[in-house]
Amino acid sequence: MLSSIKHYSGKTQFCVNKKHKFVLKTLGLGNVYNALAAIVCGLILGITHREMASRLVKFEFPEGRLKLREFKLSRFIDDTYNSNPASLMQALKTLRDFKAGGQKIFVMGDMLELGKHARSLHYQAGLEAAKICDKFIAVGRLSRIAVEAAKKSGLEAKNIFSCDTSSQAREILFKDIAPDKKDIILVKGSRAMKMEEIFNNR
Repeated sequence: MLSSIKHYSGKTQFCVNKKHKFVLKTLGLGNVYNALAAIVCGLILGITHREMASRLVKFEFPEGRLKLREFKLSRFIDDTYNSNPASLMQALKTLRDFKAGGQKIFVMGDMLELGKHARSLHYQAGLEAAKICDKFIAVGRLSRIAVEAAKKSGLEAKNIFSCDTSSQAREILFKDIAPDKKDIILVKGSRAMKMEEIFNNR
């Protein structure tokens, strides 16, 4: 049984069967469920909860997958490795649950290779983003569809920005929005969108 899920300082803590505590060096409920599957396999193989907890707390998750990144004046949830509708919703939930003293900012790059469903899936992403973020930067042609949805959902136009490249998004973020250390910024997009360029020269 999974319980007591807490996020803090870029880590996630949870309990199994109300008594075995585990800590992961990452954010996101999806990573908790992945760890839970690994724990079940470990128990089948005879590994104790204590042994698994001691290993999981040291595990370094790959870059660009819901990693908390901190710079002098900014904090980011870096989920730039790739994007699809399911992982985007998980990332938005992580942003929603993150305890920030300031604004929640979402920098969204296009989700590619979605075929005929691309427009509707980006529209749905915009609806969800509007419920969670205070500022929204859309990067790419498809993400402009998310902008339309966010506006219709009530996110004010002054809090929405649109551009073509991640380099342009970086300029908007640091010059027009100018986040401070109380804010939290989620950055996510498909591989080809090169969303990691947001972090250049930071």
